[in-house]
Amino acid sequence: MGRLPPMKHPPRARSIAIFSLAILLALSSAGCDSDGASTPSGDVASRAQRFLSDADGRSLILRGMNVSNESKGSVGHQASISEAEIAQMSTEYGMRFARHLIFWGAVEPQQGTFDDAYLDAVEAKLDLYAAHGVRVMLDMHQDIFSFAPSWGNGAPSWAVEVALDGQLPTVAPVASWSNAYFDPAVTTAFDRFFGYSGPYKVLQDRYAAAWQHVAERFRDHPAVIGFDIINEPFPGSAWDPIEIGSSGFESSTCYTFDQEKLGPFYQRMIDAIRTVDPDHVIFYEPRFGAPGNGSASYLPTLVDPRRGEARIAYAPHMYSVSYEANGEYRPWIDSSVERFEAARAREIRSADVPLLIGEWGLDQSGIGGMYLTEKEAESWDRLNASWAYWSYDPGNGPSGGWNPFYRTGSPTVPLGENPNADILVRMYPLATAGHLDSFQWNRATRTFTMTFDSVAGVTDTQATEIFLPDERFFPNDYVVIVGDPNAMTTTTRFDDAANVLFVDVDATVARHVITVSPRDYLAP
Repeated sequence: MGRLPPMKHPPRARSIAIFSLAILLALSSAGCDSDGASTPSGDVASRAQRFLSDADGRSLILRGMNVSNESKGSVGHQASISEAEIAQMSTEYGMRFARHLIFWGAVEPQQGTFDDAYLDAVEAKLDLYAAHGVRVMLDMHQDIFSFAPSWGNGAPSWAVEVALDGQLPTVAPVASWSNAYFDPAVTTAFDRFFGYSGPYKVLQDRYAAAWQHVAERFRDHPAVIGFDIINEPFPGSAWDPIEIGSSGFESSTCYTFDQEKLGPFYQRMIDAIRTVDPDHVIFYEPRFGAPGNGSASYLPTLVDPRRGEARIAYAPHMYSVSYEANGEYRPWIDSSVERFEAARAREIRSADVPLLIGEWGLDQSGIGGMYLTEKEAESWDRLNASWAYWSYDPGNGPSGGWNPFYRTGSPTVPLGENPNADILVRMYPLATAGHLDSFQWNRATRTFTMTFDSVAGVTDTQATEIFLPDERFFPNDYVVIVGDPNAMTTTTRFDDAANVLFVDVDATVARHVITVSPRDYLAP
């Protein structure tokens, strides 16, 4: 799958108590969410859900950061993240995944000419990720197609000129950057890019060629797990604002856009990438706008031409329109999280693809911001979703803003934390030696539970790996409770340097339940 081999951390022995199924049942019956609600059933994503997997066949959950917003305007379009920061993010915070931004305009600044010096700089960052066990999705990023000065980035200038018949207009600054999408020049550029007709077909053809160049360059890099085709594709004149608050309706212009333009575009890109790279995961997103607020996507089923099982994954974004507009989370009128969870669960079942939330995040300074962040994080657990938080920009210091981590000095010193860091740093199953069914991190009680099924050839040869920052969550130690009938055959080991708990279970048992909780729950 174009993926990293199993992370190799020398395990250090630790005394961990393992208890029987009876104790597990007694404890789990009292479970609750951090807001006091009853524990979710865990069946939101369904047991039939597919997962990204490693070379040993283990189900992967990827958690990490977008890296980074600063690269949109930095010299060379490069993120300034350092090796020391990557190491701390990985081991201390469990951020072992990066959605790393790259840009078409930087890859192909002149039509037909690729800038390999730019890709050399990207590769230098990939080498740092690989050295610390961080898996990377390369994201071909765009905002507002490319127009300046309204925070635009993405397409090269020559592509803008092609899309606008030789013109290179300037979009006027707007109070909210996303409003620039409705400028006539921007709308026209997207219509012609996705229209794939007449003289404008060259836009998609060159975009595909740029992706082929990137995929061929990095297909053997040990950090790279896959490619995100395009960031937040805007529907142009097919935009329908009435969809923002709806669950979806197939009579809309957005339905036609998804079915007749965006879907075929994705299929062309998948087919092009597969000519040079048969193995890496190819990620696709729904259109910009309504789906990010919980509405439906109408994309057709995409086909992976590679031999064997498809390696395509769904990477939607989540942003509450109500919160961003009002600076306040009002749960009695804002059902975006609930609608998003339901819509994405339907879509991954229908398309039979893994789910990765490619972007989510918000300004913590708004009223109810922390509550909304926690609500979203819990939803992603119920969906068995991987995710990348927006975003890691280390220059942003202590604040109530978006960034959970920030530089306290030079790039070699430990990072500082904003309040939302305690929500984002969570226990989760890094790699499950079998088919993951469900997992949950209860931040209030510091209790983690996961359920998975044995898979022949995987469970009997591999360990399940759980991110467990023990000093952060369990200052008085913790216990591991295994709900197998013959739980005493289970072995555990803990890598203190990597904050990883390894659990080897009996593969002859069909279903396994693992709970980790504070030791003083059993011995006050």
